[in-house]
Amino acid sequence: MTYSESQIGTKPNPQCTLCEMAGEPIYENLRDQLFGAPGEWDMKRCSNPDCGLLWLDPMPAENDLGKAYINYYTHEDADVPSATPLRRAYRQIKTAYLANKFGYSKKDVSVLFRLLGSCFYLAPGRRASLDASVFHLPAQPGARLLEVGCGNGGAMRRMADLGWDVEGVDFDEKSVSNARSKGLNVHHGDLVAQEFESGSFDAVVMSHVIEHVPNPLRVLQESHRVLKPGGVLVVLTPNTESLG
Repeated sequence: MTYSESQIGTKPNPQCTLCEMAGEPIYENLRDQLFGAPGEWDMKRCSNPDCGLLWLDPMPAENDLGKAYINYYTHEDADVPSATPLRRAYRQIKTAYLANKFGYSKKDVSVLFRLLGSCFYLAPGRRASLDASVFHLPAQPGARLLEVGCGNGGAMRRMADLGWDVEGVDFDEKSVSNARSKGLNVHHGDLVAQEFESGSFDAVVMSHVIEHVPNPLRVLQESHRVLKPGGVLVVLTPNTESLG
């Protein structure tokens, strides 16, 4: 393992985490252009055509992983646009869509806004974003939800407002402090270290998190353990085959 106080410590990672096949180099000397994390990174793809997992080799050492997120966007809250009449109406239309499709906030949603909410079916991209905003979960008032990699707690707050009993975990200390300042129940560290009781949650969700963890298989196994029988795991992650 290499280490420097000014750099992110690394360790070799030549084999696929999932199927243990060798990796084929696809990119070299990548730099973080968005958040300025130190270091240069090489990416590999699993040689197993039935797998295709992508990963970094070498990969960040777990104890140094926080250095990659020093300037990450989840530390602070995004500016909230002023509530103009048009924006208020748009929010009501979104609320109506979520009420129609997932059963959220059915009261106080007018027939007009319910009809307008149906217009999102004509905009697949916007509809997909709205579905993801509630993790594709139907309303379950009082059900327990755990968000892994909750960041600043924005999604937790949204799900709590929709009736879920929310809890979160994140390894980034600044993000945890931000979320706790909102009165949210957030744990610092990785999921496995929390030692939640088996069968604790009705839903475990993670949005753009699984591709950031050192051992994704371990996170999935632990998520399965803490879910109640019949519980739901929702994992949102970028598609490496997409144009994006």
